[in-house]
Amino acid sequence: MKSENIPVIISAGQITWKSDEIKSAQDLLEEAANLAIKGANSKSKVSKIQQFIDRVVVVNILGKKVEAPAATLARKLGIENVECCYTTVGGNTPQYLVNNYSKEIVEGKLSAVLITGAEAFASAKNYKKLKSQDKPHKVLDNLDKVDEGYVDKQDILIGDERIGVSDIEANAGLISPVHVYPLFESALAVKYGRNILEQRKYVSDLFAPFSKVASENKYSWFEKEYSSSELSTINGDNRPIADPYLKLHCAFLGSDQGAAIILTSLAVAKELNIEDSVVYVHSGANTTDIWNFSARPIFDESEGIELAATAALNAGKLSIDDINYIDLYSCFPSAVQLAINALGLSTKDPRGFTVTGGLPYFGGPGNNYVTHSIAAMTDKILNNGGYGLISGLGWYVTKHSYGIYSDKPPKDGFVLGDTSTEQLKIDSKELKVIPATEVTPQTGVIVAASPAYGPDSSVYTVPAIIDLEDGTRTVLTCGESDINAYKEVELVGKKVALRSDPAKWYEI
Repeated sequence: MKSENIPVIISAGQITWKSDEIKSAQDLLEEAANLAIKGANSKSKVSKIQQFIDRVVVVNILGKKVEAPAATLARKLGIENVECCYTTVGGNTPQYLVNNYSKEIVEGKLSAVLITGAEAFASAKNYKKLKSQDKPHKVLDNLDKVDEGYVDKQDILIGDERIGVSDIEANAGLISPVHVYPLFESALAVKYGRNILEQRKYVSDLFAPFSKVASENKYSWFEKEYSSSELSTINGDNRPIADPYLKLHCAFLGSDQGAAIILTSLAVAKELNIEDSVVYVHSGANTTDIWNFSARPIFDESEGIELAATAALNAGKLSIDDINYIDLYSCFPSAVQLAINALGLSTKDPRGFTVTGGLPYFGGPGNNYVTHSIAAMTDKILNNGGYGLISGLGWYVTKHSYGIYSDKPPKDGFVLGDTSTEQLKIDSKELKVIPATEVTPQTGVIVAASPAYGPDSSVYTVPAIIDLEDGTRTVLTCGESDINAYKEVELVGKKVALRSDPAKWYEI
């Protein structure tokens, strides 16, 4: 590999919008992109980065978006004759892009790429409120017009288009992440011998330091530091969501945030004369766990995370002890715990596990959080030196992308870890899961379950993954008349009876 083809981050930009003025996601990603471009150009005295960018990529937007976000952005930025791409869903996406595009840079197929994304959840909420009141507002029409776009070409769709849940899982109400991630938490609690209240205290201890980092981050949506006691106490601002989680344990999908990074070859950085202020991408790896979460043999470990993390470290010829800064994807506590366990770390590791503050406190801008964590890691490394590890996670502990960054160039250049052989081993362990319509009356044992709460803090469903006596597995909701009896109750390991009309589980 030519040393000139080493991938580097040359600039990053972030914006967190807290004004009453309504903005669209397209506004925010454009502003973040302009910040990244301005950052690169302000360091360079010889050229402009725009002339080197040959790809513009927008991370999937969950809220309101234009028809071709990347092509629209490229035109607004005045970047012409570039490939414009839009991604599929997945919180791992930004690191996945860095990994794959770094490989293309190594191969000489790519010179520079602008990666950006944003969400405008808060603005959308304000807009909906104003519109319902039929109040005139100068930005309302403009926000509606954002759907029109103003480009004459479509973005290229990139990424895995599979949805994250099976029909079997969806029919049991397991669609939202806030109902799925507690299932992993229920298995982790049993593994370590904790009841629901003890597990709630444990995850509160784990996430309190995240809120401290967020309180010191100028880009965070929330500026408050929470104690473990505050995180574990039920009150009007911290209601139960799904045991053991309360509201403050969960990713916050209500912010207006955007971020952008510019990834180039070292050759481009040298042309710009900014090679002394870049962050090198050392290595990375992409993997998946068994796609449908209910078909995984166990729920207290993630082979996909372990494979991605190990492959990224090995590709960079590093160990976890060489890493100075860590950002673990933190949508829910179970995701962080699974990563900590896979990396062989202690929850008391003095390095901490976030450089942003995490999705519940920094903010959860949809699929684009990891662009923020890469931007924050870039600043951290430029200011302090050392090695940083970034993790990204998509769907339901399903898609994994890990990357390693440093102010020091990799001796052997960037390497994308080869996970193909081990990935086949993971995939081969998929279990057969039968739909509710095929369940016959029999007994079974709950292997993962969590009561889900409504806004009034009463339980409205208790979905469970159940291993049946006939050797198969299914996913069902509880049929008991008083499901509130399952509040803060340990369900994993409980023997239950299954009935077929309707297909529900009942306590024996």
